[in-house]
Amino acid sequence: MTRASIATCHNSAGILVAVEIDTARFDHDPSTLAYRGLLLEAANTNISAASATASDPSWQISRGAKTSTNNPDPAGGDGAGLFTFDGTPGTRSISFFENAALLSSGTVYTSSVFMKAGTQSLIQITGFQAMFGGGGYANFQLTGGGIIGTATVPAVIQAYPDGWYRLAIAHMATGTGANGSPTIALSPITSLSSGRVPSTTLNTTLLAWGGSVTVGGGLESYIPTTTTAATRAADELRLVGPAGTWRVTFHDGSTQTLSLTATDGVALLPAASLAKPWLISAEFLP
Repeated sequence: MTRASIATCHNSAGILVAVEIDTARFDHDPSTLAYRGLLLEAANTNISAASATASDPSWQISRGAKTSTNNPDPAGGDGAGLFTFDGTPGTRSISFFENAALLSSGTVYTSSVFMKAGTQSLIQITGFQAMFGGGGYANFQLTGGGIIGTATVPAVIQAYPDGWYRLAIAHMATGTGANGSPTIALSPITSLSSGRVPSTTLNTTLLAWGGSVTVGGGLESYIPTTTTAATRAADELRLVGPAGTWRVTFHDGSTQTLSLTATDGVALLPAASLAKPWLISAEFLP
């Protein structure tokens, strides 16, 4: 197979790992540890700056402070930040920034982040009004396997080892933003039914890492960024066999029939042509 960049997947222990260029990603469910298959994805870009390094200034907190920035993270490193809210009355949030004016108004994006409860287990994700308008948000609980409360946009929560969760919402951009603009707000809440960015007096702690904003309405593999936006190149699977009709089987047992081209006896299967990302097998249909 080919892929012109590193990419991530989950190993058999559910740990997020980086996989080298042109190397297959055999993925596992980070919650159940069940094998999901060969992970194949189209190209995408994470426009969040320094998402894997909470010590970077692009991670900020209102009405609080970064207490520490060298905590264990879901990738086995120590880049997670511990954020402490100070209890003063008002709205409060952790935010992470886009690297440049890369949002396109009218385009749907998936915004996600890895979070772990400290003394605070309820959290809300929303986009800043300048980029995403004022309506879309979702409330989450970072215990009990992960719970979604009130949500005005599509929302996902995925449990990870060691108490971590990956939270995501899909929402449409209404503006473009600018270099160094806060993009996503992570607000502590008192109820799973809380409204958007409520005023509180919470004096609590949360851990956060791995912020991401990518094009499309689906949650994909995390794309690490350290100083600027980063792109995960597209996967292309190369199958020994002729051009023609092939049938692929996905991790859930469903199938898809594809017409593939071939070069020198090798059929080319681009990830963008697949209905689902986790592949179990492929066979030529004479």
